[in-house]
Amino acid sequence: MKLKAVLQSVADPRGKQGQDYFLWSILALIVVSMLCARRGCLAAFHLGRRPNASA
Repeated sequence: MKLKAVLQSVADPRGKQGQDYFLWSILALIVVSMLCARRGCLAAFHLGRRPNASA
């Protein structure tokens, strides 16, 4: 099974107001952040905001 398909199957508990981004994309960013040995949601946020993620 593909990771995107698994993440898309997660139910989104957010209301309509909080859905600026797809939940699966946020979860994917967290998974990538963990694979890069970063810890916490703030580290995932910084990884997603950084134009050069290799640094």
